[in-house]
Amino acid sequence: MFDLVRLSYVAKHRREAMDLNMRQLEKITGVSKSQISALEHGQRVAAGSTFLVMEALGIDPADMLTPDAQVRLERIRAVHAADRQNASHETASETNPSQERAA
Repeated sequence: MFDLVRLSYVAKHRREAMDLNMRQLEKITGVSKSQISALEHGQRVAAGSTFLVMEALGIDPADMLTPDAQVRLERIRAVHAADRQNASHETASETNPSQERAA
C-alpha cells in the first residue's frame, strides 16, 4: 500500500531537516529507534508506528501510497463525494417540500 522506497527517503530527509535524531523522534512518537531505522531503510513497519512517524514528520499518508493504492483512494473519495452530494439533495428536499413537488 505504501511506496516504501519513497517513504523511507522522505522520512529520513524530513527527520534530518527537522534536526531530529532517531532517539528524539522515538521520544516524540513512542516508536522505537529500531522501527524508525527499519522504516528509513524501506522495511515494513507496523501500520500504527508508520502513521505516528509520518504524523510527527508532517508527511501526508496519501502522498506515500503506491500508484495502485492512489487509484483506489481516488475511487473511494469519489464514492464519498457522491454520497455527500446525494445526502445534501435529500436534506434540501426535506427542508423545502415545494422543490420536490415541482420536480
